[in-house]
Amino acid sequence: MAVMDLDLMLVSDSCQTLIWLTSCSAYNDATVWSLRSESEQSVTQTYVNGYELEPVCRRLKNTAPGCDGIPAWVYRNCSFELADVIADIFNCSFRTDMVPVSWLTAIVTPVPKVSHQTSLSDFRPISATPIFSRIAEKLIVKHWLRPLYSC
Repeated sequence: MAVMDLDLMLVSDSCQTLIWLTSCSAYNDATVWSLRSESEQSVTQTYVNGYELEPVCRRLKNTAPGCDGIPAWVYRNCSFELADVIADIFNCSFRTDMVPVSWLTAIVTPVPKVSHQTSLSDFRPISATPIFSRIAEKLIVKHWLRPLYSC
């Protein structure tokens, strides 16, 4: 099995877990911990915490969803419930240095630059990536890029 296929399976499993957790009345930290594999439980490297991620999700502006179709209001209204799960997914990605293909897939919409379009150069592309990947980008900038330039 290719590494990317394994990574996609991990993301798919995480999404299924996310769906289950948001609909489960017995949700608690012990439940989430039991869903992790033994190798994940033994790893102590944490890049992002749920308490840091929750305000980011809560303050999301209304924006176009990406190809995953998950709107911003889901992240905003369920920020407390989703923060730890999303943090786990991000930490897994950051720990393995792997970015799922679905985070890199965008819906490209041509927007006219001028009122009368006659060629392709009269359009500019607008790419709508999944909100999930936009949140990850914000965290990467905050944790790794800003500190480099603040020196």
